[in-house]
Amino acid sequence: MTQDYYSPTATPAAPADNDAINYDAFLNQLIVQLGFDKLPPEQRQPLEGALRHRIEVRVLRVMMDSLTSEQAEKAKEIIATANDNGETLTKYLVENAPNVNVKVLQALDDLYQEMKAETDMAWGAAAAKADDTAQ
Repeated sequence: MTQDYYSPTATPAAPADNDAINYDAFLNQLIVQLGFDKLPPEQRQPLEGALRHRIEVRVLRVMMDSLTSEQAEKAKEIIATANDNGETLTKYLVENAPNVNVKVLQALDDLYQEMKAETDMAWGAAAAKADDTAQ
């Protein structure tokens, strides 16, 4: 996987299963790479929230897909009963999803590529519209 952005791993080496992935650093670098850092805060903050949500959904999907059906049922129970901002679920997923960091890193790379293509298209359309308006 070729990355021209900040790798979300805590260290440059391939992560071990227990290494933390720094999602906040990944999100911050993604904001810069997509050009959203140049937006005023009132426009950037909703985009940042949407990006964070997309990251969380993608990571959760990858982690849930890594579980056996019995483990997935247990995870659903945790979701239904735990009231701790996802800490219990996160701990359960990290402990029970095999090779989860490798899969999550690939999913984040895929997500980055998708979002970069979407954003490049949106910035291009905005620039074309600005050119048309200026004429």
